Amino acid sequence: MKTKHTFLLLTLLLIGTHANAQFFKKLKKKAENAVEQTVLNKTDREVSKETDKTIDGVIKGDKKKEKEEPTDEEKAAAEKSVMSIFGGGLKAYQIRTSFSTSWI
Repeated sequence: MKTKHTFLLLTLLLIGTHANAQFFKKLKKKAENAVEQTVLNKTDREVSKETDKTIDGVIKGDKKKEKEEPTDEEKAAAEKSVMSIFGGGLKAYQIRTSFSTSWI
């Protein structure tokens, strides 16, 4: 009789632990979804606000200065900065036309 009670008690404890693990997984998933939804809502509000401002500016005929065409120096500086990101541009690479075969 004692073994039945011990077995029953042990079974109930194990089932309870498993149920808690599932509960916390669901709680974690709900919290992640809530955070994601909050971020998406805030981003949507900001984008909508900026879009509304832009549309209102176009409709009302905002008289902003048009962008001037960049000078050749500005274009060269921009190209140089972009190429430095990619490793210095194509001029930095030399094509090797001969190879050493001394190991043969």
